[in-house]
Amino acid sequence: MKPLPPYGSKVRNPSNGVWIYIVLAAWVFAECVKRNNPAKAPLVLPNNELPDDYRWPVGGLDVMVVLLDQQSPERVLLLGRELIYAGALRVVVIGETDNLPVRLTLFKPKKMMGAA
Repeated sequence: MKPLPPYGSKVRNPSNGVWIYIVLAAWVFAECVKRNNPAKAPLVLPNNELPDDYRWPVGGLDVMVVLLDQQSPERVLLLGRELIYAGALRVVVIGETDNLPVRLTLFKPKKMMGAA
């Protein structure tokens, strides 16, 4: 079984979804967020890790991915796909980055044909 991402064990019914931070000092940033706003559930994707290295605890939740430094579009798309596969309702990616086609990206699961 894959491990949870950093802070993954702290996700327990967050009131405003899950926030994932991608930045060189993500642990410091996530710790600050957790201390200042306990209702948020911050997760971290370490800079040298791939999104599919982890088991994401996001089933039935909305997810906000905050890019705080440059990331490859492929890595961001892989993260979005992994989060949807893990059961996220919606994944919104925001950040100040020049290498994505848009600064706001939304991933949503496709509805199955014929499903009620």
